Amino acid sequence: MTFDQSVVIAASPDELFALTQDYTRRLEWDPFLKSAALVDGAPEDAERTLSRWALYQSIGDLASPLLLAALALFGSGWRAAFLVAAAAAMAQALLVRAGPRLPQPVPSSHEEEEEPARGGLRGAILWCGAGMLCTLMDEALVSFGALHLEALGATAVQRGIALGAATLGAIGALAVVERISTRLGGMRLLLVASGACAAVFAGCLVTSSLPICAALLALTFALAAPLHPVTSAQAFAALPGRSTVVNIVNSTMSTVELAVPFLLGAIADRFGVRAALAAMILEPLALFAVAAAALVRNRHFEQSRGERR
Repeated sequence: MTFDQSVVIAASPDELFALTQDYTRRLEWDPFLKSAALVDGAPEDAERTLSRWALYQSIGDLASPLLLAALALFGSGWRAAFLVAAAAAMAQALLVRAGPRLPQPVPSSHEEEEEPARGGLRGAILWCGAGMLCTLMDEALVSFGALHLEALGATAVQRGIALGAATLGAIGALAVVERISTRLGGMRLLLVASGACAAVFAGCLVTSSLPICAALLALTFALAAPLHPVTSAQAFAALPGRSTVVNIVNSTMSTVELAVPFLLGAIADRFGVRAALAAMILEPLALFAVAAAALVRNRHFEQSRGERR
């Protein structure tokens, strides 16, 4: 049996090519950039917006394996999983279609463009690079963290429970950050979260107790959860109203992320899993240094601006 389907698009090939290659209009056809549109519409609320976005992603990270486990428990196969995923995607599409329109970008003022703390394109590149470091404590930490727990004697069930608790910790942290980020400030939040994350993760590496390691690993996930939303918000703030440029920089740097699992795997193969985990502490330490330097720079800028007035 053969199925044949065709779609007619009411546009010329030249028009379609121009649309897809014009990155200033990318939001019209790329659904993966909706978070950038939300940031452009409310730049002063970027940390909160991106934390909420990360919160929903973390909920999906936890719900997806639980859904598959439930389907397997009831004897359903991959077809049922595909149907559930399709139904969820359709529900999401209907909610987006019925929801409010995305906000329009807010143009930046002349004063904002001159503010050294924002940094322009150079600042965007710096913060996108900082955001790239966050891959060290994302899926990689799940994989190598599970291996570390196994080395400490954890069974498959215990590892699943520990990583599930870690994901719940990240969800709880993002829910809190989504409420306090505006009052605390993105840079202070980055400084506190990264410093605490490095300290807790170091304790996780040196302990030989399985319960303590599992608890510290869950706390590490919670403290690492706000790091990527904050660095992403700073990248967008460096180029207000120009989220497309920031996403181009992010897309360019994403190719470097492909090497991270191979590099960590090589370290683990040569020196052991604990050494690969120790390399991951580079993320919170580097972000702590960047946040401290940015806060000092902002303070000097405010002082010099006050003296000029």
